[in-house]
Amino acid sequence: MSDALVLPTASEDLSDLGDGWHEWPYGQQWGLVKAMDDARYVAVVPMLFTWRLIVGQLEHVLLGHDDGWCYRTPMAALVAADAWSGEGEPVGWHRHPATDRRREP
Repeated sequence: MSDALVLPTASEDLSDLGDGWHEWPYGQQWGLVKAMDDARYVAVVPMLFTWRLIVGQLEHVLLGHDDGWCYRTPMAALVAADAWSGEGEPVGWHRHPATDRRREP
């Protein structure tokens, strides 16, 4: 028996998103996504050199996301996404691409 974590898979448009984390086809890659309590989603997706925590509106998921923050590892992004309430900014990021702010995590 495998000890691998098996997650449900969400459709690209997130129309079938249930509770908890789901695998998500994000472009040519796969990310992890979950619904938030306020009709938004939060996801962790791979970038070229980092991982990004993104947030967006469930009804506009195919149009892109509203904001995002870069993390050095997927686990750091996932822990921050899971702990984030959706208010303010998540913790532990090192770059905010929309404003080009940078900081040490």
